[in-house]
Amino acid sequence: MPEAQMKCRTNLYPNIVFGILLPNDKLFSWKTNKKPTFLTGVSLSLVGTARRDVLCVRLNLSYGGIDLKAYTIPNSHVCYSIFLQIALSLAVAERVLGFEHRDLHDENFLLEECAPDEKIRYKYDGAKIDVVSHGVRVSIIDYSISRLQKENVVVYADLSQDPGLFEQNGEEDGGDYQYDVYRMMKAAISDDGWASFCPQTNLYWLDYAAKKLFNNRFIRREKKEVIRGLFCPQYQNKFKTTRDFTVDPKFLTVFAKYISK
Repeated sequence: MPEAQMKCRTNLYPNIVFGILLPNDKLFSWKTNKKPTFLTGVSLSLVGTARRDVLCVRLNLSYGGIDLKAYTIPNSHVCYSIFLQIALSLAVAERVLGFEHRDLHDENFLLEECAPDEKIRYKYDGAKIDVVSHGVRVSIIDYSISRLQKENVVVYADLSQDPGLFEQNGEEDGGDYQYDVYRMMKAAISDDGWASFCPQTNLYWLDYAAKKLFNNRFIRREKKEVIRGLFCPQYQNKFKTTRDFTVDPKFLTVFAKYISK
């Protein structure tokens, strides 16, 4: 079946399902880890056995920008705006859908250029909050191990089946703080397992984001100390949700100039 033709549409999900005839050489190349570009990142086991007919779905999504790992931060204002956009996004999703991202490392939020005076609007419990973008719009991606709940249906990944995720070197062992966060999540999850709602995990990833964003030459030493103070254990233990954190007077004092009245 020939591939259906369509153009990418901003902020719309396409509704096209089409079939692809996978030639034998494609299947062979996959088995030898030479993945065909149109299916990069998907294990062959997820789409079926070694057959020539495989039904596929293609999603054409709008451009979201580049990830933080590849992004060069131009000034301190951008750091504050990015962090605030991430924090408010998590607070809203956490409240509405019982959402935990659980994997929000520096390749899982995208940064797209926009007008410096553009405002990013958030709505929470009827309140409208506008964040000054300072030229960057943030998109959060990759929900493959996230947790959310709609009414009585819980969608989650059972990370107990992936013990290797918790065994990689953390910051003190020459690795990345990302792997410390995985272990922090594991310790915080209740006896109900990974299906349970544990919004503290979002706070752990905000701590991670703060380390990545504010540890740069644009941020003066005293400002870095203020940011780190937001994540010291004595302060963080006050909060059970991201919303609790983002409405705290100390948080609002630090980020007040980046919120448009």
